[in-house]
Amino acid sequence: MKEKQVKLFGDIVIFDKRFKGISRDIQKNIVSFIHVSAEELKKMKHENGTIKLLSTGLFTGYTTKELASNYINKGEVITIPTGGTANIKYHNGEFVDSGNILCVSKYRDIDLKFVYYALLYNKDYIESCYKGTGIKHPYMPDIWNIPIPIPSITEQQSIVIYINSQFAKIDAIKANAEKQLQEAKALFQNALKDLLSPKEGWEMLKLDDIAIEMYRGAGITRSQVTKEGISCVRYGEIYTSYNYYFEKCKSHTTELEIKSRKYFEKGDILFAITGESVEEIGKSIAYIGNERCLVGGDIVVMKHRQNPKYLAYALSTPNAVLQKGLGKTK
Repeated sequence: MKEKQVKLFGDIVIFDKRFKGISRDIQKNIVSFIHVSAEELKKMKHENGTIKLLSTGLFTGYTTKELASNYINKGEVITIPTGGTANIKYHNGEFVDSGNILCVSKYRDIDLKFVYYALLYNKDYIESCYKGTGIKHPYMPDIWNIPIPIPSITEQQSIVIYINSQFAKIDAIKANAEKQLQEAKALFQNALKDLLSPKEGWEMLKLDDIAIEMYRGAGITRSQVTKEGISCVRYGEIYTSYNYYFEKCKSHTTELEIKSRKYFEKGDILFAITGESVEEIGKSIAYIGNERCLVGGDIVVMKHRQNPKYLAYALSTPNAVLQKGLGKTK
């Protein structure tokens, strides 16, 4: 194959499915792979596995030969999800697949990982090829026609080696950043413990003694969350947050969709409810912004006259756990 050619993606790989809109004269061959359902794939996950699980989404992991049974595939493949978003993956080795279109290289002098990186470069365009209402599906004739520049195999391999090294550096930076974040959080928690442990002359109060009013939010479902509209906070945004206070809501909804409107304002403390009862409260966050916002279900709002940041810090310490009382909640 000559150097510096441009080939269509579909002309340099072989897929495991035939596509509408592409004639058999063009798509002459297909390869065969075994697929399982997404539910079956997740059940196979094992921490000691060595066989890759290839899903269409963010789920990842490995399985064992015993769990994978007769569903093991082997080869070097690129995966394109049959539905959802363009979460394209590459794998070389044993794997179990669920819900992907798989393809292999058609030529020995085309490095499939080079093709994979070329697709990542075109990811925004590939995303636009997913059509339909609800769950979107890829329109493969458009993806087939993506132009891929093909240098010599030696240059392809050099490019792959370089990009691999850059991704390795990114992974190392991310791992180091995560380690530093955990260490910083531990130092911060120790500081809170030292500073906020009960001391002589301090008065221990329950939330009942601090709260002017406490009330529970109204349910806001995921389908009611919009890009614009009334600002709102849902349970998960509190419970998964690393912060102790926030200034601006991330989510929005439309006021007409909320039957029972519950708001929170500057200085209020928001508690995530961890169980069915409002007595079972977990993480708390102070709101220090100026915008009046809607509060979702499984959240208790507390109005008070204390310093909101101080309360948020104090409520995050182990000493505060036994002091939480919700007698004034309605």
